[in-house]
Amino acid sequence: MNQHIKELTTVIKKEAEITESLEALLKQKLQAFIKWNAADLETVVKEEETYLHQMSELEKQRITLVRRISPAPEGQKLSTILLENPSDELEKNLGRLKQASETVVKRNYQNQQLVQNSLAFVQHTVSVLTNNYKRQLLDQKV
Repeated sequence: MNQHIKELTTVIKKEAEITESLEALLKQKLQAFIKWNAADLETVVKEEETYLHQMSELEKQRITLVRRISPAPEGQKLSTILLENPSDELEKNLGRLKQASETVVKRNYQNQQLVQNSLAFVQHTVSVLTNNYKRQLLDQKV
């Protein structure tokens, strides 16, 4: 196996591992939303930012490696590289990355829906309490 393919496999394996960790973290985020636990949510978001930064760095490495492997100016798709350079380990890790990425997208969508529904509920509640924002919630002397 060519050295660039080995390096690409290592980078994709790391991406898959981080994406799987992110997937588990998004489950924790969902529970923090459900339990209305702001402290847990803050902790999860900070950890999520760390994972996203790591993924961004790995993506840069992957793009560089793909450009080295591929003669095309903008690089090839990973599936094409895999066809031209068969590797069971690369194929396995690409599958892991794809599956974990799809799950992360689904979990993010679920969390987005929860946040939007919660925001709509809060806005509706404030609207009802203020007679559609026509009166103040608190006395001016406060």
